[in-house]
Amino acid sequence: MRIIKSFFFSGDKFQPVYFWITLLMILIITAFIMRLCGIVYIDNALLLGLCGFVSAWVAMYNINRKNDKTAQLKAMSDD
Repeated sequence: MRIIKSFFFSGDKFQPVYFWITLLMILIITAFIMRLCGIVYIDNALLLGLCGFVSAWVAMYNINRKNDKTAQLKAMSDD
């Protein structure tokens, strides 16, 4: 249960971004498997674009979280 919880929570706080990223990655992996099996034609550019989108989203979210924590620590040290 802890493994599944790690996909949606950061510590004890629910993170909607983690939920959507997990969902999108499941859909991307499913589309890739369908492409390999020849069930549906899915363009490589679409799969690469979706992977790039998810990667950029994760990067922006984590950079923003890091900057928020840095700003909070700086504000605490100024007091």
